[in-house]
Amino acid sequence: MVCRWEAPHLKEWQKKYEKDGLVVLAVNARNDARRRVEKSVKDNDLAVKVLLHGKEVADERYFIPVHPTTFFISSDGLFVDRIRGFLPGSAESMEARLKALLEKEPAPRSEK
Repeated sequence: MVCRWEAPHLKEWQKKYEKDGLVVLAVNARNDARRRVEKSVKDNDLAVKVLLHGKEVADERYFIPVHPTTFFISSDGLFVDRIRGFLPGSAESMEARLKALLEKEPAPRSEK
């Protein structure tokens, strides 16, 4: 399932920064049925790849206690940062972090 508050921003950023190498991937951390995930992606008009049955990955391997959790991974495949949750007003700071990563300039790590 997709965070309803975060989804419009992910969609915007995917289109805006795709030419810069941005790839948005989603993990279904609740093990929802495929049809339910497909409906959520369609309802939010997202063009993202979704890992199904990701509960074990999210909970047991990466210990993600908050949903959504956004990870920033470099083009080299290295973990750069994460932001837990999505609150009103957090889109601006997330986009700033994203732009800095795409420009290869370090931005302040999030405090969340």
